[in-house]
Amino acid sequence: MGEAIPWQPTEALHFNLEQAERGETPECIAVEDSDGQSSHCGELLNRVRASWSWLLDADRISSEHRVMTREHMSRNWLKETLQLEESDIHRFPDSEHFSNRKSHPSLPPPTQLLTSNPTEVYELANTPPPLGYTPTFANRLYLADLLDLEDVKLLEFGSLFNPARLVLSHKDSMSLFERTERMMVFNESILDAVSDAIAERLGGRDTYFAVHLHIGKSFGNTRTVNIFNKVCHALGLDVPTTTALRRTIRHHGSNLQIHLAPANPSTSFSPSAGFSCPSALHPPSSPLAPLNRVLFIATDKPAAEELAMFRNTFPCVFFFDDMQDREEVKRLGRLVGDGTGQPLERYLVPFVEALVIGKAQVALGSESCISDD
Repeated sequence: MGEAIPWQPTEALHFNLEQAERGETPECIAVEDSDGQSSHCGELLNRVRASWSWLLDADRISSEHRVMTREHMSRNWLKETLQLEESDIHRFPDSEHFSNRKSHPSLPPPTQLLTSNPTEVYELANTPPPLGYTPTFANRLYLADLLDLEDVKLLEFGSLFNPARLVLSHKDSMSLFERTERMMVFNESILDAVSDAIAERLGGRDTYFAVHLHIGKSFGNTRTVNIFNKVCHALGLDVPTTTALRRTIRHHGSNLQIHLAPANPSTSFSPSAGFSCPSALHPPSSPLAPLNRVLFIATDKPAAEELAMFRNTFPCVFFFDDMQDREEVKRLGRLVGDGTGQPLERYLVPFVEALVIGKAQVALGSESCISDD
């Protein structure tokens, strides 16, 4: 658990992982991204290991899948534990960051079995692209092709294999995939207790709005604006009002002297009596009265300047850091890892935030993945 592993070419990633497992500081690997260049140094050490059975209900998953607990990420562990030779392993390494590719054909052609570019695997040949398909990966591989790999015991796909790289067609396969997703539920009771306490502070389940906003190292402002628009529209503000509001914030900060028509009484909102908000509410007659709704924001960077847009607009906006007075949150802060004594709170906060979002009346999120940064 911890910071998402940044994308790196496959060999560089494994080199850093194995150094991290030995307690050594990984070398800096310069990775070119859409903004130029960024360097990822030492980030692989900013994590803590926990078993799946501690965090998730692994017994349910094991009932339908053969699951092996992997003690660490080195290739030597794979060879020693599974008794593999190098000739038993066929690799599909990634040498390019797929999100940086400037153009793609409408449908990737079948690939040669040995490829150094990101590959997606189709269950059946001649499968049409999924609805709304946007070509992302450089190559296409059919599952049947893998049967031609004789005497191969282990297939290693890329730097970060993910479900988007497997395109299923059989109903049984899709059903198994969906059941597995449903079985990925949290198994640690303290996470439920903390999220319940936060939801109660926000007014109770199904009463507040929640947002997941991934800022990352790039595109943070664009994502923030997009989510801001989504929240305003969900609360009943039309596009002209939202646009005027953003312009006012940009020029005047928290001094929202916005000249618009009064709010419709049916769209105005005020928290229940006795509910305490960080800032003064907008008057009931204000066009901004719908923004009095209680809003919880889960984000990787709660102190980012981009979030001033929300802090200056929503008087009842809350972040995880605002919940430190709750006894259940204090319990989370006292939790340490078995055998390491390492505090676990910062690693568990994203899971707690996910549960808080799941208990909201309305949940909105940014379209992002860890490979963006």
